[in-house]
Amino acid sequence: AGLPVALEPAKLSKILTSIGLEVESLHEYQSVKGGLEGLIIGEILTCEKHPDADKLKITTVNIGSSEPLQIVCGANNVAVGQKVVVAIVGCTLYPSSGEPLQIKKAKIRGAERFGMICAEDEIGLGESHAGIMVLPPETEVGKKASEMFETSSDHIFEIGLTPNRMDAMSHLGVAKDVCAYLMHHEKNDAQAISPFKNNFKADNNSLPVTVQIVKNADEGKTFITLDGKERKLAANDLMIADAEENLCLAGVFGGQSSGVTNETVNIFLESACFSADSIRRTSMHQGLRTDAAARFEKGTDISNTVNVLKRAALLIKEIAGGEISSDIIDIYPQPAEKVSVALKYHYLKKLSGKNYHSDTIKNILTSLGFEIQREGMDEITVLVPYSKTDISIPSDIVEEIMRIDGLDNVEIPSAITISPSAEDDKYGHEFKEKIAGSLTGSGFSEIFTNSITDSKYYDEDVLKDTVKMINNLSEDLNILRPSMLQTGLEVIAHNINRKNSDLRLFEFGKTYRTKAAGQYAETNNLALFISGAVSEGGWQQKSSKADFYYLKGVCEKIFATAGIKNAEIKLFSN
Repeated sequence: AGLPVALEPAKLSKILTSIGLEVESLHEYQSVKGGLEGLIIGEILTCEKHPDADKLKITTVNIGSSEPLQIVCGANNVAVGQKVVVAIVGCTLYPSSGEPLQIKKAKIRGAERFGMICAEDEIGLGESHAGIMVLPPETEVGKKASEMFETSSDHIFEIGLTPNRMDAMSHLGVAKDVCAYLMHHEKNDAQAISPFKNNFKADNNSLPVTVQIVKNADEGKTFITLDGKERKLAANDLMIADAEENLCLAGVFGGQSSGVTNETVNIFLESACFSADSIRRTSMHQGLRTDAAARFEKGTDISNTVNVLKRAALLIKEIAGGEISSDIIDIYPQPAEKVSVALKYHYLKKLSGKNYHSDTIKNILTSLGFEIQREGMDEITVLVPYSKTDISIPSDIVEEIMRIDGLDNVEIPSAITISPSAEDDKYGHEFKEKIAGSLTGSGFSEIFTNSITDSKYYDEDVLKDTVKMINNLSEDLNILRPSMLQTGLEVIAHNINRKNSDLRLFEFGKTYRTKAAGQYAETNNLALFISGAVSEGGWQQKSSKADFYYLKGVCEKIFATAGIKNAEIKLFSN
């Protein structure tokens, strides 16, 4: 293994972005805000009543420097011999609530103050303000408070993952990618440090269990999930069950009866690698788009199924205590074979636009965990690591090579040959622009709403012809809109709830219908929305409210702009 590598946050951010893990934000984290910087452990040497203030005391405090500090303190529990936290002049305090406070040399009722003896809420270590913090008698004088209270600081990277990067949905996967970059670009034999250690051992076998795989739900039966909702099961819903009842929707959502509470004593841990298709079907049927379902749908690393179980058990034991009271039962009836992919070098050149040396190709792939199965003059065949379930064809391998080498390292040719594209609907766009210009000139604002909407807005007569989403991201976004009205009303409601009720809005958009599988129709629409006042009042006239006749006039202006004659306008109401 290589030596530990320390990377500056800005450099690591650049590396992550260059290998396809775009850093969306980078910010510093501190376990205690300010890191207790400028706070020293001191000992109170003297404590006298302030001559001009009954509630104040003048103390001298040894903080390990050549001279003790004189500090005026108002706490009623301050006394000689106490070990305390002292904020020296120049430091900034970050209290548990309120604004930061900088400590300055000051006079309080004529007595000089060269620091401050702190309560726990004044330095962000708690909420108590009953008095100053009194530390154990053996506490070392002159020690930094940050060392005593073991504060920590770090940097948090928020990464925007593309849907195909299941392997980077973990810290370990990201670390492997960074190591591959360092090995390729800086010739550093960096390797990711795995959290999976070989130190798992059951404390006893007092709670032995047996496990049996392949239970599906009984069609039509109900099951109460962790959120308290009763759900109707389908025959292809995969369940995890004990000898008596269903415990959870496998890979999707836990059951209420098996959830962990404050009274829970015994926990059975189960770790599995589920079929992505099965999880997707259950998730869609139940309308449950959980983190667990999203991960299993993208595929999980089947080679780490037991490792993560051990890791979870050890973490629970470390943090919550208890005993591991069963041996691990590992049932793996049909071990998965690694996917084999052959990559021809001329295909790599064709897709990437760059000539790669065969050693470069081999080094990048091995650093990412690929195994070299065969090498030839003009191609290489590799076995894909179990952690990269999205890789199955040569173009996937090309992407991996280009990612680590850097897309910005592909040379731009001196000449590019392209065919000019023809605009299909030039006059249609000009027509829309003309109408939009007319509406904005009349005080309207253009809006853009989501063409995916909630089926709960519509009755059964409308829903029978709607286009339903197969892979919807949430229960609230599950159909393509059959009407422009509902999504526009959402915008109006959003504005009115924020005290903005005078609205004139328009939207060009599409609506969707279907008569049978494979038969879909989309229609272009222009929707207008008005609410509240359409003109402001003044000293000579009252404000004008929106009504049907105002909207009728706007429509007639649009018809005139479009050259439409003898248009018929009808009023519909619910």
